[in-house]
Parts: sequence; structure tokens; C-alpha cells
Amino acid sequence: MSLRFLLDENVHPKVAEKAWEHDVDVASVVDLRRRGRTDLEQLEYAAEHGRVLVTRNRADYLHWTRELYHAGRPHSGVLFVGDGLPNDQPDAIARALRRWAQAYEFTGDDEVSFGAYHVDFLQ
Repeated sequence: MSLRFLLDENVHPKVAEKAWEHDVDVASVVDLRRRGRTDLEQLEYAAEHGRVLVTRNRADYLHWTRELYHAGRPHSGVLFVGDGLPNDQPDAIARALRRWAQAYEFTGDDEVSFGAYHVDFLQ
């Protein structure tokens, strides 16, 4: 799968381990020792590394998406985890990420991109 993800610290880091079992490229800010960084720093890091940020923090990341849009600074997308996927079910979240990523999978030679400033919800 070409889409890559970065889990915000409010999504259990075990999701990354489970996602790799489902062939989904997921890194966690906890595993990368980025815990405690600001939301903007996490979003910029995800953009720099071509990763869709996965979070439960809707309000702040919608705010930063608008700010970056107005500043002409694209990010790689934000995917909000819905309340129906609790943190104590990392395998369920990983499977949902795989299904979601498959919906965006491109079969040609070009690299897959979720799209600058794009936001969506993981159910």
C-alpha cells in the first residue's frame, strides 16, 4: 500500500504494530519519541514525511488545516478516528485503516496521495 500514516499521541501506539500486520505503513509519534510536541509540529512532521496524520483531535487539527491552507503550506491530510473505534481495540483501528487506505489505492505507476489539506473520518 502506498499511503503512509502517522498516529497522533491520542491514538494508541499499538495500532501501528497491528497495522503493519495488515500491510499498512503506520508510525506512531510515541514510537518516534515525538510525544509532547504541538499539534502544528506533528502536522508539519507528517507532511514532511508524506504521512496522513491519524488523530482523535478534530477541533485543533481542523484549525491547523485552515491556518496552513491560508498560509499556502500544504499537509498530507488528516484522518479523524471516530468514537466507534476505541483505543482499547488497536486491531479494529488497524483494520479500519487498511480498508480506508484501500479505498484510496491507485493501481498505476503514480504515487498515491490523499491530497493536500484533505480531511476525512475513519469509521
